[in-house]
Amino acid sequence: MSTNLNFTGLSPAEACSSSTAPWSQSLAGSSPSEFLHIVFATLREPMFLLLLICSEPLLIVGDTAKRLLLSAAFLLVIAITLVQEQRAERTLDTLRDLSSPGRW
Repeated sequence: MSTNLNFTGLSPAEACSSSTAPWSQSLAGSSPSEFLHIVFATLREPMFLLLLICSEPLLIVGDTAKRLLLSAAFLLVIAITLVQEQRAERTLDTLRDLSSPGRW
């Protein structure tokens, strides 16, 4: 039993035109995260919600020093989350760029 397979590739002109097509050289990426979107996502995190629940008795009692300390913790959590998200986005963009077929 003999199988005769004839495979032909693209002609040089076809290969050149397909490699310059804008959709063939880029990978799908995520859109950049917006500042407010990250802040609202942080507000919905369980740790942040726990901090908010723990702050309620301080609001009722009226201990100003502890409320200020807890507010600083709120801001610190949001700041750390924003920095981490921006770093992750930059890393993903770099990896997306490095793995793009048009790069090499």
